[in-house]
Amino acid sequence: SSIKLVSGTLALGQTNCAITVNVTSAATGTYNNVVANVSANLTNNANATLTVANLPSLLFLKTVRVVSDPVNNGTNPKNIPGSIVEYTLILTNSGAGTVTLDTVVITDPIPANTDLFVGDLGASPAGPIAFVSSTSPPSGLNFTFASLGSATDDIGFFSDPGCSNAVTPTPPYDISVRCIRLNPKGTMAAASGGNNPFIDLRFRVRVR
Repeated sequence: SSIKLVSGTLALGQTNCAITVNVTSAATGTYNNVVANVSANLTNNANATLTVANLPSLLFLKTVRVVSDPVNNGTNPKNIPGSIVEYTLILTNSGAGTVTLDTVVITDPIPANTDLFVGDLGASPAGPIAFVSSTSPPSGLNFTFASLGSATDDIGFFSDPGCSNAVTPTPPYDISVRCIRLNPKGTMAAASGGNNPFIDLRFRVRVR
């Protein structure tokens, strides 16, 4: 329940020393740690407050559907060369804690033998990624798209599967894009009232 330093001495001109311990909390709450005035050379107590919060619990899912193909168009389309395929990335928080501000980052390599659609999907915001946020409760996240060459919006395009070499794609389909990075902004909310906040991020590719 306590630690103690006995006979510690600071040399002349030495301004401080540090004593560090690791602690674990079994419950959320606010905990105040006090170093009491135990020496004539100490004029006041020292305090450090530790706030223990709930953790989020994130679940990530990815689904795929064929939108159309060159033979059947949109009627029972097949996954054949020339078909348009839509991927949906779903992030859900079922935990009692929120996600730290602006830290949600999803990187997704583009499947081999497909080309990313970099035109406008007709969603809001406009652009190649369709973003949907839960409303009950709200996810707390938002998503922006400025342009294909923007370095400040929430979509990054890369020429390698590891998402390290940034490129500016050319619409409507770009063979050079092999990975995308999505960084919706905000603090993702915690689960509330039995409902879990979520976001959907959709994009399309064309099969070669």
